[in-house]
Amino acid sequence: MLKPKTDEPTFTTGVLDIDFPEAILNLAEALKELPQPKAIGFFIDEIQDLDSELLDMLLTTQHEAGQRELPFYIIGAGLPSVPTRLGEIKTYAERLFSYREIGALTPEATRRAFIEPIRRPGGHIVESALEKAIVASQGFPYFIQQYGQAIWNSAAQQTITDDDVLAGLAVGRSELDSGFYLTRWQRTTNAEQDYLVAMARVMKGQAARTGEIADLLGKTANGTSVVRKSLIEKGLVYSPGVGQLAFTVPGMQDFVLRQAGQV
Repeated sequence: MLKPKTDEPTFTTGVLDIDFPEAILNLAEALKELPQPKAIGFFIDEIQDLDSELLDMLLTTQHEAGQRELPFYIIGAGLPSVPTRLGEIKTYAERLFSYREIGALTPEATRRAFIEPIRRPGGHIVESALEKAIVASQGFPYFIQQYGQAIWNSAAQQTITDDDVLAGLAVGRSELDSGFYLTRWQRTTNAEQDYLVAMARVMKGQAARTGEIADLLGKTANGTSVVRKSLIEKGLVYSPGVGQLAFTVPGMQDFVLRQAGQV
């Protein structure tokens, strides 16, 4: 049982930026001094979406806890833009965290993710059909779930054929377009949509050069910086390197081009 160090009352200021860090750090200190020390952990999904004020407060608290060797930890998950987002809030953020990238599944893992749920109830998928599903999913777990369900629902027999997969992929892609992708597209302004279309058009591989995007729009790179920054803050794009932009989710390039009527 935690007990206060003294019998003196604890006062608060009514200012969250002051009271929250103090409360967390005091609790962490008390937990550290227990006979069997404990720790505080904040587990935050989509951490890049937290508002700047809250992120600032959390990073400040984490920083002070580290300096005082107190057991307070932030464990976050989010898009590839997370390191950039945190660095914009606090320049020392890169020293606070160890980053682990969780990318696409390997082709073999993707294969198992499709096959095993089909085999459990006694089903089978022909090899050529399986290859189509693997390629379409790009190893992205959510896409594997979405396409896998649609393919299963499209199959009339225990053996899933190429036709079943093609029908399922069409349904799955339509559902992704109307939900997964559309919600991201609808968060953007007209100017941001124009920028995304230009980006999709000039992309080579997985990234686009910001200078080429600006050229296509008939503007300078500086002239598009506000739109670019806004898209990064909204989590639609991130910068994998100097002067480069990439979409944060797979398949977004094709969706953007479909929206623009260019595919």
